[in-house]
Amino acid sequence: RRPQLFKRYSRGDGSDTVQHSSGLGLAISKEEIERMNGHIWYSDRDGGGAVFSFVLPAAEREPLR
Repeated sequence: RRPQLFKRYSRGDGSDTVQHSSGLGLAISKEEIERMNGHIWYSDRDGGGAVFSFVLPAAEREPLR
């Protein structure tokens, strides 16, 4: 299911039933992060589960006057 993780309405456990979520959270996060020219990824955790991380470019600021 890894290739499906960031797709809308995909559930990591492979089930078709929705008990607590709609499967949109990671898809929306990915869209918003990429819209800001960032990148999101995940790494497997020892003992199960995953860690999700992302980076965003630094914002350009007007110089202080």
